[in-house]
Amino acid sequence: MSQSFFILEIKGVIDSRFGNCVALSANPVTENNLGMMNVIPYKNKDTKVFFLPEEDSIIQPLVRLARSQRPWKPNMSDFKEVRIYNEDSGERILIYRHRSFYNEPCGSVVNDGEMATIPFDKSEHLQQSYLNYMRNNFMLDPIDMQEYVSRLADEDPNFFAWLFDDNRLNGCSQYELEEEQLEAWRKFYNSLDLYKDL
Repeated sequence: MSQSFFILEIKGVIDSRFGNCVALSANPVTENNLGMMNVIPYKNKDTKVFFLPEEDSIIQPLVRLARSQRPWKPNMSDFKEVRIYNEDSGERILIYRHRSFYNEPCGSVVNDGEMATIPFDKSEHLQQSYLNYMRNNFMLDPIDMQEYVSRLADEDPNFFAWLFDDNRLNGCSQYELEEEQLEAWRKFYNSLDLYKDL
């Protein structure tokens, strides 16, 4: 089982070897005897520092996760333990450097390789919502189910958070979805085509 972390800080740094990158500081999340999650909300001896490439596709999902204050479950096999010299403290420190710096394949930094899925009940809910809309607007706005859902996706900033049951997606458009989520969204959207089997 992968360790969960609480993200404390995400900031840009300059690495002497790799140049501009991002340092993410996080504390491990622990569970007490009552099953409640505990975390120390400030840097301490257990704080771990992860170095990541300065790429929006990697950093933006982590920023959204940090804002939502939900735990992060990195796949630790996607990181290498290395020691670097910290100019601020004047000592060598242990960091976890993302394997993409070394051009090695690795998984998603956010969802730990889990497939993105849309719960089945969302389709039923949208169908009922669409029918209600058409009862009231059929003559004024005769649209199909795909157009109806497409409008929701474009106009409601929390649509994808609701669709995937993932608060990290609040305020996200389809263009900000991760690759797995975008693929799940496309399949779901295409499944709403009334004429796909004709």
